[in-house]
Amino acid sequence: MDKDGDGSITIKEFEEILTISSRHNANRLFRAMDKNGDGVLDFEEAITFYYVLCNYRMVGRDGCKDSLLTGLYFTCVDCFDHNQTTTFDLCISCYRTRNYVHQHCNFLDNYALLRTKAAYMVSTDQVQQNTY
Repeated sequence: MDKDGDGSITIKEFEEILTISSRHNANRLFRAMDKNGDGVLDFEEAITFYYVLCNYRMVGRDGCKDSLLTGLYFTCVDCFDHNQTTTFDLCISCYRTRNYVHQHCNFLDNYALLRTKAAYMVSTDQVQQNTY
């Protein structure tokens, strides 16, 4: 990512990382990652970007104005449960206005999904403990 090796990522280097479909949002994405507003991504900011990139938290849906999911978003439960490589995530606006095409219709917001999964894990552990 850091092409010139100066220990930070400039907007130019940042744009080179993004896919062509995401480049039109590069300035907004860059500003979202540049938490201290100094115009470059320092190590911690770059690590955050790398985590977001590797964990599919970036969205490139047609019509979606948000290419970075932050805060509340919606996840397809079927894809979350059965797909080992990626999920289908929507920003609040796309979910609310039904601005998406997808084969499933079972969505939960990220908070409810995590709470449900955590409760399931606890109940599964309790059942396993009681069977021994």
